Amino acid sequence: MNEESDLVEDLDRLRIKEERVRRNNIKKTEKKLERKRQQEQKDLQLKMQPIGGNVSLITQDFVDKITKKHSVLNSNDILNDERNFPTLGKLNRTPKRDLAIGNSVLSVNSSNNKQVLSLGDFINAKTNESVVCKKLRIAVDTKYSGNPLDSDVPIRKRGKFREVPKPKRFSALKREINRDMEEYTEGVELQKLSLTDIIPNIITNEEIDNVVSIFITRIVELQEKLFKRDSIKGKYKRRYVVGFHETKKYLNLNKVKVIVIATDVKLIKKDDAMSCLINEIIELCKKNEVLYLFALKRKKLGIATLKYIPVSCMTILNYEGAEEQLTNIKLAISSYSTYGSNS
Repeated sequence: MNEESDLVEDLDRLRIKEERVRRNNIKKTEKKLERKRQQEQKDLQLKMQPIGGNVSLITQDFVDKITKKHSVLNSNDILNDERNFPTLGKLNRTPKRDLAIGNSVLSVNSSNNKQVLSLGDFINAKTNESVVCKKLRIAVDTKYSGNPLDSDVPIRKRGKFREVPKPKRFSALKREINRDMEEYTEGVELQKLSLTDIIPNIITNEEIDNVVSIFITRIVELQEKLFKRDSIKGKYKRRYVVGFHETKKYLNLNKVKVIVIATDVKLIKKDDAMSCLINEIIELCKKNEVLYLFALKRKKLGIATLKYIPVSCMTILNYEGAEEQLTNIKLAISSYSTYGSNS
């Protein structure tokens, strides 16, 4: 008997286990079908989705919600409602009027003494005046996607692309410098000039270089902080620019506060293009009462401005937040009598 009872218990246990496995398989199948249905809806949405926009699919649940909120009215009830259309049941309607008549005339019903208007009163008579139609400019979206199924929206390539980019055209100053270089023959060694040959009053000093380097680092730090916080403000509220071209442009606009010129600017002769440009900038600085300095070398100036290329000139447009560093520069300059005319 014990063996039979054990056998029955084993059979019941196996039956319960099989039932549990069957239920788990049914649940897994239902979950798999639900995930498949959701994935199909997502794929359909991506195919219908325009570039840069979102599309909400119209499902049966959405239709049911709309139909519950906005029930369709019976057209027969509307037509039979005399309160909504009081003139539909009347047989004695006013006759149509000639459109050539200028102003609308009211037809008075003698029985009710009410003013009745016809449709002709609301139609403007045709005039002989010419109407000028302006062409509407439709803004065409020129942004095309290379792959509409890609969420990154890659830009579609149009036309040919150069493997080697087109060489950049030299500026007017660079062309003049190259023209001065061509005047010398290959066998003749170039005449090496320094700024002291053109401007004998300047003196380079390590103390001034250190103070100017701290000042430039502070200006660049403030500019980068503003650009990271708001890139749009960082572009039109620049604190500094580099290059002789930008320096001359902002000097003519009278927006320059401080100018720093590198001490190792390349000079060919005393009356070359670079010498004339430096003298012109100095004259504009004296005219606008702008502080100008000769400090640091081109490579160090480029590293300080995060350009990592040689920079010959740096122009400070706004030094708010670095007044203490600028005061230290003026104190260092005032210790040398040769810089007295610049401050």
